[in-house]
Amino acid sequence: MKLPQRNVLDRHRWSVILTLAILTLAVGLGAGAVGFTVLDRVLLRPLPFPQSETLYALHHTAPGLNLARLELSDATYWLYRQSRTLDGLGIYRVTDVDVTGDWAPERLTAALVSAELLPMLGAVPVHGRGFVDEEEVPGGIDAVMIGAGYWRRRFGGENEILGQRLIVDGRPRTIVGVLPSTFRFPSSEVDLWMPLALDPETAVGARFEFSAVTRLPSRSAVDSALGDLRGRLPRLVVDYPQSRWTEALLESSDLTPVLIPLKDELVGGLNDYLWAQAVAVGLLLLAACLNVATLLLVRAEDRRPETALRVALGADRRQLLAHHLKPGLGIGAAAGVLGLGFAVIGLHLLATHGPEILSSTRRLTADGRTVLLTLGVALALGTALGLLTGLRGVEDPARWLRSGGATPAQQRERTVLVVLQVAVATALCTGAATLGVGLMELRRVDPGFEVNHALSFDLRLPKARYADADAVAAFYGRALESLASLPGVASVGGVHRLPLTGGGSTNGWTAEGATRGPDEGPAVFATRWASEGYFQAMDIPLLRGRAFEPADRELVRPVAVISHAFATHFWGDEDPLGRRIALGTGENGPWYTVVGVVGDVRDRSLSGPPEAMAYLPLITHLPRREAAYAPSQLSLVLRGGVGGSGFGPGFQPAIRQLISELDPELPISRMGPLEHLARNDLAASRFALTLLLATAGATGVPAVVGLFGLIAYWVRSRRRDFGVRLALGADPRRLLWQVHGKSLRLTAIGVVLGLVGAGVAGGYVEHLIYGVRAIEPWIYLTVALLFLLTALVAGHGPARHAAKTDPRQALRQD
Repeated sequence: MKLPQRNVLDRHRWSVILTLAILTLAVGLGAGAVGFTVLDRVLLRPLPFPQSETLYALHHTAPGLNLARLELSDATYWLYRQSRTLDGLGIYRVTDVDVTGDWAPERLTAALVSAELLPMLGAVPVHGRGFVDEEEVPGGIDAVMIGAGYWRRRFGGENEILGQRLIVDGRPRTIVGVLPSTFRFPSSEVDLWMPLALDPETAVGARFEFSAVTRLPSRSAVDSALGDLRGRLPRLVVDYPQSRWTEALLESSDLTPVLIPLKDELVGGLNDYLWAQAVAVGLLLLAACLNVATLLLVRAEDRRPETALRVALGADRRQLLAHHLKPGLGIGAAAGVLGLGFAVIGLHLLATHGPEILSSTRRLTADGRTVLLTLGVALALGTALGLLTGLRGVEDPARWLRSGGATPAQQRERTVLVVLQVAVATALCTGAATLGVGLMELRRVDPGFEVNHALSFDLRLPKARYADADAVAAFYGRALESLASLPGVASVGGVHRLPLTGGGSTNGWTAEGATRGPDEGPAVFATRWASEGYFQAMDIPLLRGRAFEPADRELVRPVAVISHAFATHFWGDEDPLGRRIALGTGENGPWYTVVGVVGDVRDRSLSGPPEAMAYLPLITHLPRREAAYAPSQLSLVLRGGVGGSGFGPGFQPAIRQLISELDPELPISRMGPLEHLARNDLAASRFALTLLLATAGATGVPAVVGLFGLIAYWVRSRRRDFGVRLALGADPRRLLWQVHGKSLRLTAIGVVLGLVGAGVAGGYVEHLIYGVRAIEPWIYLTVALLFLLTALVAGHGPARHAAKTDPRQALRQD
């Protein structure tokens, strides 16, 4: 009766081993499929544009103006178009537009493109046509092309779309074409493309606001093209004198053109994150293979008595080897199919919640290459694992029969496999913990304003209905007054670009009385137009003087509020109140009197230092403008009362109703808590950390399972030895700690190797997130203690089993 029971238990144990092996390998294959798909689509494959390897992004750097990046102006665009070293040059500018019609007004993202850009990128409309010459000149026909997604979403994909009108920012535009859904440039968020009408005769050259794409004859032509473009820059002074560039300013600014491959431009800082994730996924797949190998070796060892007897009785070794191959192939095939299912889920989550670049140029789905590669790797691993266990099972049966179990070399082999698993898991967990701590520290960085208990949204006034600064300022004045009357609002204000949202204006500034070298240009700092109440709504501290007041809109006396860094740059520790500053060189005025100093804010990123900034009133005079100026786009901020936890669920509809009463055709966009600014700024880092944590967790599980399996097998293989020792009077507690000691020794070796690996890779971790230290001793100690504690837990069951071994049953075994 005992023999059938043992067979049942053996089958049950094998089912458990088989399930663990399939799940472990499936997780590794699924992660590998996701990692390969992302790398393949984003980094390895060429962009979906004709001859994409010869496409480059063109911009400038101006170290003399403290500008790491400066886009093209209209003047530099016309200047560079004359270069014979370029096979094409197109520029574009992404902006938000308000679209109205026979539906509720909505805010869309549009791209203003020059004549050559879309043909250079191979954008062929699926319906209609592209832009023609008459639509690409100032005062030409107002045309628009729409994306296939917007076409289906707004018009239901109707075929009679061509010739219909869209009211874009108050101006009617005729739909002339529909671009395919596969065209996602400059990003997947763009729904409209409109011609960028520029005139070389009226080029100003002072506003560097256009992103540029150029095509070179070949990759080797970069140096010659840069040399030619640099040689043309002095023509700015001669051909475009209205741009205010001088020979001295060109020299002091060190304005230099820069060419980088378009793929690198689109991928941006995500490149390093993706390669780091690829390494982590590779380690996960390695850990999964090690774990499955350990499990299959344990299974093969359990069947060695049967296999050895069969070989000794003359069984064909090739048939036995084929018999051992079947489980490996079965595990590989099942894990491959299940891993593809995991990959489909993972890719869907990445496309939905990951950074925009992951889906900006191509759909992030598992295609035929991913499926074939995953199944191929799964079958190859299954074959290799089957051969490994098969060869181990049929070798030298006589020696196994004489020894009665695994040889010391075979035991060391399994020990090495488990130690490697622990090392890989330790390295990944340490890296993930280091990144996590760095991200938490970054989230605690003071941005210079309070993100809690505040709400923001954007408005953009169409020029067709708000033609001058007085109309713009009057509307915003009514809006601010109405919003301030809402229940629960403590303060409200507006600024033309919120911090941490990108963009904004950067201008050269001159301070009255500040000394400047003969070849030194104005100091370049960020400029923002703000309303009264803005600093209170953002909780930016007022350090000296006063904030803006409603009377500042009257332009009786041009005033400005500056940040602490701005004041320190020009006047050091002196009092800046009452001093005057001017845009540019100040030759054309106006001069703004400093009436207040506020705290510095981190404008570009939380990972960067606070920036010097000048704030101008909502309505003001600018140099070379005869009329007043007010920004047509404004971000409005509302802050709740003291001690409040935020605004209730009905507050946002109340805002929409209020704005609709002021202007029913005006859409609201990007409404949400102000704390989203910090979250969005850390999106790429948080995305990388989430993936790394998931990978580390998935690697730690097989390491623990492998450790448990090895200790359990070691106890079972030494059951006879334990029985003899207990029969001779050995203390069961000593056996208990002997098992725990072996578990801890193996884990400690793996932990030390993993921590060494994590320390070697620490420099790369520092590069991923600003402010992260490569080696944090307390993190290393915590990870080590956690793994040692896990080893104690994993070894506890086998240790108790060893201590409770019945000497009589152990001595009767075998």
